[in-house]
Amino acid sequence: MNNGLNKLLASKKGKIILSILLIVYVLYTRIYESSGGSNNPIFGTSPQSSETLEGERLVYTKHAKCRMGCRQISKQEVEFVRDQGKVNQRKSNPSSKPCPTQSREARSSDGQLIRVVFADCPQNLKVITVIDLENKYQCSCK
Repeated sequence: MNNGLNKLLASKKGKIILSILLIVYVLYTRIYESSGGSNNPIFGTSPQSSETLEGERLVYTKHAKCRMGCRQISKQEVEFVRDQGKVNQRKSNPSSKPCPTQSREARSSDGQLIRVVFADCPQNLKVITVIDLENKYQCSCK
């Protein structure tokens, strides 16, 4: 059987079949990675999509409230990032348990480049942290 497989792979037909399989594999892995590697509807959307988080009720963690205070970021700005922000796949974790996290970024009306990390929990959408990507602040949040 090995001899037959070797002959097939050495033939032009075998090389074409192998090439097709390789292309299918590469396409599949790229599609899977771009969807966040999850069947979760939030992470299965394109990186620019905001449909699945838009309008969900936000619950702010103590840490997020502290960061918002010292970085001068309002709830309206967080909601804007939730609704209009671009997903940062590298800073998101769709496999996080018990709640997958998603990081979104947008420039606010006052010019701040803001990243918000959301946790999509069954009961609500939590704001985990809020970051001004261009300015450093002395926050003493624990």
